[in-house]
Amino acid sequence: MTHDFEQRLDRASCLLADAFQSDPSITYSLASVDPHRRNDSCRDLFRVFLHAAVSRNASIDETDECLSCGVLTPPKSKSQSPQPDKPGFKEMLFDAGLAPCLHELLDIPSQTKICKQKVFGEEDDYFYIFFVGTAESARGRRLGSAILKHYQGMARQAKLPIYLEAGTEYSRNLYNALGFVTVGEIVIGKGKAAPDGTLVANGPGFKMWGMIWRPE
Repeated sequence: MTHDFEQRLDRASCLLADAFQSDPSITYSLASVDPHRRNDSCRDLFRVFLHAAVSRNASIDETDECLSCGVLTPPKSKSQSPQPDKPGFKEMLFDAGLAPCLHELLDIPSQTKICKQKVFGEEDDYFYIFFVGTAESARGRRLGSAILKHYQGMARQAKLPIYLEAGTEYSRNLYNALGFVTVGEIVIGKGKAAPDGTLVANGPGFKMWGMIWRPE
């Protein structure tokens, strides 16, 4: 990978770590990390996420000097399997010192996958928005909405839907305003997590919402 690409990956990782610092799914994923290392671990986690996404042809799209960015995975028909000589997701987590997070990290996709299968069945021709995040200092400027509208334009041209998971009421409302429809409620960490994603015995877990947008 080029130096410029690595710099872009660093910028996006830092931005998303800032944007998602209070997101329940990230709080839950990093629950086993030393609190004193949480900020560094959060950036490392997003870097792993982005490397894994890019290995499958995902795009990283920035606005306003990376005050907002999105990560879009193309339909599986246009994606690719990771190269055999490249480390897999678990290996990257271990290399980043995030092995203690593995159980919680794998818990989330195991639950969100159920929602996707209910919506699409065996169909795999849809765009997937992995992340859209805006720096806390830049919220209210519709930067995230601009990225989402850009993705909707791509999906409209391809005549394919977009799927995503909203992790907070704030993001759910944003997606609703842009025409996304909730198709499933997902509860993560039931019995061991609080609504904010922190670990707590007999907790109710936290909610995520599967949402879909279809071109007219």
